[in-house]
Amino acid sequence: MKKNILRNASILFLSVFVTSCSNNQESYNSSITSTNSMQYNNTTSFDGTSQNAITNQSTNDNTSIGNVSDELSSFMAFSFFKSEKADDYIEYQSKNPDFTAEEVVTYVNLGLNHDFYTNIEEIENPDSTLVLSNKYRILPKDYEPADLELIPEKYSKSWRDLYLRKEALDAFIKMCDAAKADGMNIYAASAYRSYDYQVTLYNNYVESDGQEEADTYSSRPGHSEHQTGLVIDIRNEDKDYDGFGSTAEYQWILKNAHKYGFVVHYTEEGEWITGFMKEEWHIRYIGIEHAEKVVENNLVLDAYLIQFN
Repeated sequence: MKKNILRNASILFLSVFVTSCSNNQESYNSSITSTNSMQYNNTTSFDGTSQNAITNQSTNDNTSIGNVSDELSSFMAFSFFKSEKADDYIEYQSKNPDFTAEEVVTYVNLGLNHDFYTNIEEIENPDSTLVLSNKYRILPKDYEPADLELIPEKYSKSWRDLYLRKEALDAFIKMCDAAKADGMNIYAASAYRSYDYQVTLYNNYVESDGQEEADTYSSRPGHSEHQTGLVIDIRNEDKDYDGFGSTAEYQWILKNAHKYGFVVHYTEEGEWITGFMKEEWHIRYIGIEHAEKVVENNLVLDAYLIQFN
């Protein structure tokens, strides 16, 4: 209990420090008493403990607070730091000492300190083009984008009608036209999928290959990016999913997709983060500005998007 009180006090202490610096104050009194004098619900800490009680701790306790502050200060440098995950950051860092502070905050926020499909959070921003849907984040069961539009037949090769959100569709058409001008043929093979459709698809895979294997290549219902309406599985004239990685069209996608706002989501390097096998055909729309940042910095998409979720 004392350890948690000290850690919470430390978070308050550092928050005040960061605020004072950003306001260009000339000086800052780093004592716990000074922290107590700031207006943070008068004398109440995160867990309801009196700040006056904390400032009256022994000299040894104040030293402990300083040690905890040192641990947390590197994490607090990032805008996506979450105070409620402070203990998780420290524990994850201790288990992964080679990770940078930014990696620790990113991976803990993603949920990688837990097993896949545990500690699941419901997605609150499903309409955002930067929404992150993965094995730790679930879409509302009844979510369906309001701006879905039919992919024109000339850009599709599927046995059923395919739909995308309008912004993603407009970008996809531009990309396909540009590829065509370079002698490449790119088509949509799959796009938006409803929750119910994913239920059927996933259950069929489980029945065929078992759940452990199915989880490496198919999302459980509610966790699929396809439900966002921002994902397209692509192919060329001759090669479907499995063969797309060997095509000239795939090489074109790697060099050019980001110019239209798309990135290849599931890569071999990112498998330990996403929990999915490499899928050369699975492209996700996030907009040109963000796609360029992901590609230029060779980032795993989940690690980039978690900053906005």
